[in-house]
Amino acid sequence: MTNHVRLLLSPPESEAVSGADDFAGPALRAVHHPVCAAMVDDLVHYRWSSYRTNGLGQSGSLLTPHAVYSSLGANEADRLVNYRSSFRPELDTEAISDIRMALG
Repeated sequence: MTNHVRLLLSPPESEAVSGADDFAGPALRAVHHPVCAAMVDDLVHYRWSSYRTNGLGQSGSLLTPHAVYSSLGANEADRLVNYRSSFRPELDTEAISDIRMALG
């Protein structure tokens, strides 16, 4: 699994797909799961993850906040806390079901 990169890209709002927000939350978590693949022991240690920016507030000049991330709180501190709390050490049955349902 170390031979590829996952990106979450969204069209401009004028081209947004109905139901895309239902998929984006689970997709954000899935993109960040090199831990589940046993590539690293913590998301912080994965070089290509945006977790350090979105979860810890470290500078990430290549990143633009996703609308789903922006909706996690009224200010940066709230978004950081809510983003971190959305990650689980493993994708449990409920998370897998959410992803499958979002993919329809």
